[in-house]
Amino acid sequence: MSRETRYIPLFQRLPAPGAPPSRKIAGLSAALKPGDDEASESVTWLVDSHGLRDLVPQAETDYLRDTAGRWWRATAVGELADDKYPITCARWRS
Repeated sequence: MSRETRYIPLFQRLPAPGAPPSRKIAGLSAALKPGDDEASESVTWLVDSHGLRDLVPQAETDYLRDTAGRWWRATAVGELADDKYPITCARWRS
């Protein structure tokens, strides 16, 4: 699979108890990690850091919705490299 740039319509952070309200960011650029398949239960999105503004992705509180309307829950976040955050996600709901 190519590193085709895709559109992530929604990035959402749900608040932990006592934390600030949730944050939503629309219109992120991202690509699937080479070899990953959207049909699987777990994928890694390479998310462009510029669209996230000052937000650093976090596992367990961050969610992505792809263009097919599938929700993904962040389970791990890698180091920023080439202006992209690798966010490993598990399918959250259909």
